Amino acid sequence: MQELLTQRRARVAAALGFKDEILVVAAGDPLPLPENTDQCYPFITHAEHAYLSANDCAGAVLVFDPKAPQSEQWIEFVPEVTEGERVWEGKSQVPGRRLAELDPWINTRSDRPMAVLGAGLKTAAV
Repeated sequence: MQELLTQRRARVAAALGFKDEILVVAAGDPLPLPENTDQCYPFITHAEHAYLSANDCAGAVLVFDPKAPQSEQWIEFVPEVTEGERVWEGKSQVPGRRLAELDPWINTRSDRPMAVLGAGLKTAAV
């Protein structure tokens, strides 16, 4: 699967032709049920995020920086799983950097143009 993702990302990066721009692809968040409970509809990640990450983690954000070293051009930021989510929902931690690191990552690149795809991005930095 990793080889397939590498090929997809390379094709997208080549098609975009970014030199200085940053690409941000958000997965989205669960939608709460209308009856005002703590339950949500089943989560489906945004198609653009799924295509480039093969990750269906709610709240995840994939970024692309063409100026970064090759091994760090594509970075996945994922929410940290809480103890309650582990116990009550059986969730396990998805690989990637902590979502809390996204704002500082974007802030260090705030002088560069940014394209946002996928779901809306919830961050203070944008």
